[in-house]
Amino acid sequence: MRYTRRITFSVIVLAALVVALNLLWQHATSQDGQPAVPVAGLDASTGGPGGALGASGPAGLPGGGSAGVAAPASNRRPGALPQVLPVRRTSPPSDPAVVAQSGLGGTPAVLPLPPSGERAGAAPAAAQDASRPVASPHDPGWIENCQLTLIDEADIPAQEAGVLKSLTARVKDPATGQLRDVEVKEGLEVAEGDQLGQIDDLHAQRALEIAQAKLRAANREAGNDVNVRYAQAKAEVAYAEIEQAEATNAKAPGTVTPFELRRLKLAYNESYLAIEQATHELAIAGEKENVSKAELAAAVEDVRRRKIIAPWSGMIVQRYRRVGEWVKPGDPVFQLVRLDRLRIQAFLDAERIAPAEVDGQPVTVTVTLPHQVKRTFQGRIVFVSPRIENDGRFLVHAEVVNEQDASGHWQLRPGQKGSMRIELRRGG
Repeated sequence: MRYTRRITFSVIVLAALVVALNLLWQHATSQDGQPAVPVAGLDASTGGPGGALGASGPAGLPGGGSAGVAAPASNRRPGALPQVLPVRRTSPPSDPAVVAQSGLGGTPAVLPLPPSGERAGAAPAAAQDASRPVASPHDPGWIENCQLTLIDEADIPAQEAGVLKSLTARVKDPATGQLRDVEVKEGLEVAEGDQLGQIDDLHAQRALEIAQAKLRAANREAGNDVNVRYAQAKAEVAYAEIEQAEATNAKAPGTVTPFELRRLKLAYNESYLAIEQATHELAIAGEKENVSKAELAAAVEDVRRRKIIAPWSGMIVQRYRRVGEWVKPGDPVFQLVRLDRLRIQAFLDAERIAPAEVDGQPVTVTVTLPHQVKRTFQGRIVFVSPRIENDGRFLVHAEVVNEQDASGHWQLRPGQKGSMRIELRRGG
């Protein structure tokens, strides 16, 4: 009897859990727009085991139709709950479309997506190509909407650590032609090799003076051959003594003993070896001179690296540091741009123009200046890309010679747009 009560209590608890799961499932599916799918094995009205939902579930879903989802009755033990199989929802359609609930019998309505160019985040094709150069349909060498860009632009860095001692440049006064020192700031035109600033170089200058003194001493040592000449003279005297002793013995044998002759020959050999030693020391002095020259060159370079030099002619457009600030190697001090020559690029139709027809050819660039003034500038194609883009065009670069107006301002500026005509190489 007690055993039967325990079984009954367990069945009730399990049935309550299944009812709760069924309610949660119905709530979740009703929120995302899908029909609620009952859990197999529960009665539709009471929620108890063995109900009719297993036989009347929606067709097309696991457990739907007449078969249900419960295990066959022949495989169930008396009084046991039916085996609950997992309920799977139908997978979304593979075709990328927006599926909306029509509300008529739960039938999903498939709405087509807008064209790819009109989707969120994608710009229309016309807007995407508006900024690219466009070739004339009648003249393939005439390209409009070309943009001018910089060729050379760089941040000039400090090469050594130290305190910025000065930020001045010595430039030629256009009015008088005399050199004068001016503060380096935005808008200053500088020439290649101009000094733009100075990092404190006191210790570097002292090291340079030491290297110069060492080189002077090494020069003296390398040019001093006194030891060589003395050793040569001493060897000559020793050899003369040997000749005299041999001549004396020839007249009066035994006058000079054999021991004395050996001593004279040893003295000669010693003098001869002294010549070799002096010559060796003179060669070492020459190598020391070369070392001193290298040390001097390093000291000169160390001083030079504390100067901030313009790598090319251009305009200072930004100054990052002030006098008295500490800089490290690599810290930018100025930004320099080159304005006497600019780059203009265009895309050409690969089906109408061959690279050989444009490579190295002259170009004429037309731009509209303020007050609707049109000006033309000359240039030349300097680069032809070997790659054809997806739209069937290839890239070319031309360098254009810039000009200054009467007030000294450059007429072409980076970012301007204009038209470019390329003199195509035809025939031949």
